[in-house]
Amino acid sequence: MDAILLAAGNSVRFGENKLLYRWKGKPVYRYILERLYRKKKEGLFSHLLVVSQYEEMFRQIETDFPEVEVVCNPHPEEGISGSIRRGLLRLETLDAASEACLFTVADQPCLSEKSLERLIRSWQEEKFGIVAASGVGSHVEKERGVNEGEQVGRALCYSGEKNQPLGNPVIFSSRYYGELKNLTGDQGGKQVLYRHREDVGCCGLPAWELKDMDTREDMKTMCVGCSKPGVENTGVITQVEALPWSFLKESGLVISLVGAGGKTTLLYALAAYYGAQGKKVIVTTTTHIRRPQELPVAGDEAELRELLREHGVAAAGRDAPEEKLTASEKMTVSRYQSLADVVLVEADGAKRLPCKVPKEWEPVLPEESEIVIGVMGLHALGRPLEEVCFRKEKAEELLHVDGKHLMTERDLVQILLSEQGTRKDVGKRRYYIALSQCDTAGYRQQGGRIRGLLRQAGFEQAECISLSKWRKCEKDE
Repeated sequence: MDAILLAAGNSVRFGENKLLYRWKGKPVYRYILERLYRKKKEGLFSHLLVVSQYEEMFRQIETDFPEVEVVCNPHPEEGISGSIRRGLLRLETLDAASEACLFTVADQPCLSEKSLERLIRSWQEEKFGIVAASGVGSHVEKERGVNEGEQVGRALCYSGEKNQPLGNPVIFSSRYYGELKNLTGDQGGKQVLYRHREDVGCCGLPAWELKDMDTREDMKTMCVGCSKPGVENTGVITQVEALPWSFLKESGLVISLVGAGGKTTLLYALAAYYGAQGKKVIVTTTTHIRRPQELPVAGDEAELRELLREHGVAAAGRDAPEEKLTASEKMTVSRYQSLADVVLVEADGAKRLPCKVPKEWEPVLPEESEIVIGVMGLHALGRPLEEVCFRKEKAEELLHVDGKHLMTERDLVQILLSEQGTRKDVGKRRYYIALSQCDTAGYRQQGGRIRGLLRQAGFEQAECISLSKWRKCEKDE
C-alpha cells in the first residue's frame, strides 16, 4: 500500500497558510505527516507522497523526511482533484504495481496512528475496494444498531445515501486510479465513492479525530471538548456547562482537583469550557500527570505567554520520566494566576484507580487554590478495597476494614467527607464533589443514592457526572 498526503489548499477561511501555522509548537501539517512517516518506516507504506504548492513545506520535508516524495501542485485553484491527479501520476512512475493508496489531508492534526492502522486493517479484512472514514456516532452506525465500541475500526457497508458522513482518510484500490485521475473540481474522491457505493466500506473512527482545522476558532477546540450536551433525565450531568456550581462563572480562580476516578478528564473538560468562553486557561499539576496530547505545553514563562496568546489554553510544567509532566521549577502557581483567567491544577495522583485515601503529604494543594473539586469514581462500588483504592492501607485505616472488604456507598461518602480522605487539607476553601463514572443505569442509581447521603450529612455541592461523554484525545505516540 502507498499513501498520499494532500497539502495544497489555499486556506481561504483561515486567513493565512494554516498548514504552516504553528499549533502546539509545530506546523499543522507535520502532525499527520510525522505519523504517516512512522508508519512508512515500519513498512506499512511502500511510498509516501506529499502534494503541495508551498516551497517552504518542500524544504522542510526534504530536510526532515528524506524518504518522502514531494509533488508540486502549481495550480491549487483546480481543487483537490488536481492534487489527487498529480499525486497518482507520480505514484505510478514510482510503483507501477501499486495495489492501493491511502489519501488523507494535512489539516487533521488529531488523526492518530491507531486510527490510521484501524482504517488499513479494515480495508485488508473486509475486502471492500474503497474504505472511507466515518465519524463514530454518525447516523449510519446508529441505524445499523452498532454501539460505539463496535463501530471503531470496523468497515460497515456503505448504505448509498449521499448525506452519509464519509470523509478523509480514504483508501482506494488501484482499480479506481483511472477514475480518480479524471476527477475535476473540489469534490475529489467522493465522486468515485458515490458511483461505486456497493464497493465502499465506512470505517468508524473517533469523530473528533476527523475534524478539519479550517478556522482559527477550530484551533481552540481541536482535540479537546464535549461531545454531548446537557443533563440526562436521570440527573447525570454530561457537560460542564450544566454543572450548577457558581464558580464556573467567575474568573481569576485557581481550581485544584483531588481524589480519583476521572480527575484528568474533568480537568480537560473544564479547560474546554473556559476556553470556549474566550478565557485564558493554564492547566498544570503539583504532582505528576501524563504529558497532555490535548494541549500545547510550555516549559518556561516566555513560551507560556506565546501559547496563551495564540491558543488561549495551554499546559505548563516540566517534562518528567515516562512521558509525564510535573511541577515547573521555573514557574509558580501565583505566576500562572497573573497570566491567566483560570488556573486548573491536578493536585493528586491515583494510578488510574477509582478511589483514593491520601497519605500524609497528599494532596499537594497550592496556597493560591480557592476551589477544590473532589472526584470519586463509582466503579469502586461492590469491589474489594484492595483492588480499587490507591493507598489501600490508608483506606483500611479510615474505614476500619481489611482489603477484602467490598466497597459500599456509605464507604465512598465517608471518604469524600473525611478530613483524612478526599477533603484532606481543604480547610476554608470552597469544596465540591464530582461523582464520576455514572455511565450505566446501575451506577446512575448508586450515584443518586450517594448524593442523597451527602445531602443528609449537610453537603449540597455534589453532582453525578458521566465522564465517558467528554471526549479527549487518545495517546497514539
